[in-house]
Amino acid sequence: MPTFHLLHAAGFDPDAVLPQPPARLRGLFASASLAAVEQLVTRAIELEVDAVVVMPVPAIDGLSRGPSLHAEAALREQFERLADLDVAAFVVVGQHSEGWQRLAGGGSNVVVLSPGDVASVPDHEGRTRATFRCVDALAAPERSLPIASHDAVEIVLAPSLSAASVENPSSLRHRYLALGVGDKATVSLGGGIAHAPGAMQSLGKSCGPHGATLVSIDGAGKPRTEFVSTSVLRFEAITVEAEPTDALDDLALRMTEQLETRRAEPGEQAWLVRWTVEASEPLFTSLNDPLGRNELVSLLPEAIGEVPIVHEVRIVPHSIWPALNDAFAAEFEAALQEQAKSLTDEPFSLLALPDAAPHRRRLAKLVGGGDATAVLGDARRFGLRVISAAHDEEASE
Repeated sequence: MPTFHLLHAAGFDPDAVLPQPPARLRGLFASASLAAVEQLVTRAIELEVDAVVVMPVPAIDGLSRGPSLHAEAALREQFERLADLDVAAFVVVGQHSEGWQRLAGGGSNVVVLSPGDVASVPDHEGRTRATFRCVDALAAPERSLPIASHDAVEIVLAPSLSAASVENPSSLRHRYLALGVGDKATVSLGGGIAHAPGAMQSLGKSCGPHGATLVSIDGAGKPRTEFVSTSVLRFEAITVEAEPTDALDDLALRMTEQLETRRAEPGEQAWLVRWTVEASEPLFTSLNDPLGRNELVSLLPEAIGEVPIVHEVRIVPHSIWPALNDAFAAEFEAALQEQAKSLTDEPFSLLALPDAAPHRRRLAKLVGGGDATAVLGDARRFGLRVISAAHDEEASE
């Protein structure tokens, strides 16, 4: 049997409106969900798949009302592109699928499936290549289902199931169990895999690449999966810790290095990067002003590859504030160095600091259970910040 190729997409809401768009991305925010469908169809055509499965987001009340008239027209246009190439299109929903059934009318190639429905994809000679069976999330899939023959592949569609809800996976004999809920995840089954592709377009709460999954089931019935990007708008949330001695350009360099660990996916048209900068004085005061944040943003990359980036920066106080003029900090650091050779892995107390030293109680908590390597490492990394935290706590007491 030739390899069967399926493009599996989930987390789809054609009428979703992304909240709080920056001015530069307002148009893309409004069209992102439908643009992701266009990307999905384009990739399906490029990859020459045999079928496309789309699983809309389940409604909170369990009803699947279907797309608005505007979204329906856009979806029909995209699905017609698949029909022109004889690519089967399945929209898989939970109960109450009447709102989606409109897509299946008028000679459309779209098949709308809900729990209990079965459909198939024939080859050019009319023989069944693959069978699609939709199951209810409330009913566990059969444990005794035989492994599909090499003449046809059975694909089980579970639009309301997540990877976490797959119980006793080793007893399941499905070749491919297509899940419709939750983040991207794969679970090994006794006869194949269960897979959730995650949302095909983030609505702002989840970060990183989003897309569909290309599922290839070979002649032996073994499934293989590959990520296929479909999102046009990507979100990233990155936290950066500014060192006490950092100037603005030092911080911008740290932020740029964080971006350089990521790469743009095909089809992405813009990134929205939401930064959280943990800063202490004097940088905190500078960045807590819009002019300071704008100056920082001007130092950041405007694009990753050819994809433009919009930066949003939020400033928060560093969890351990430095006190650059705290004389006791120097005493503490000197005491660490003096004791470095004699320290062992045994717990120790205050490293020969006098009983009357300020902040003794807080320092005991900070370093009393540490070893030489850890404490000296903290001293080098945090410097005066450790002492400043002690100073702040003693003052509050």
